[in-house]
Amino acid sequence: MPELATRPDVASGFERRCLAALTSPMRVTDVAPDLYEVASESGNTYTVDVREQVCSCPQSTYRDIRCKHLVRVALVTADSTRPLTPLTLPAR
Repeated sequence: MPELATRPDVASGFERRCLAALTSPMRVTDVAPDLYEVASESGNTYTVDVREQVCSCPQSTYRDIRCKHLVRVALVTADSTRPLTPLTLPAR
């Protein structure tokens, strides 16, 4: 696996979200099968649906990208069946 760039000026958007997922204070709570709540340092709580690969945050909702919350849940749950790729999510 290639090393993530640590300088914001050379890191891709997906790399920045991966870094944020690894370093930002977040609490992940399992609320139902494939459904998680992620409390972020901003005080906001977002719902992540692992099966549908969607999050209720603005990044996922309006930009249709894999946000740091989706990445964090994948890391916390070690869901190796869903690779972390910089692809956009399928149309809903």
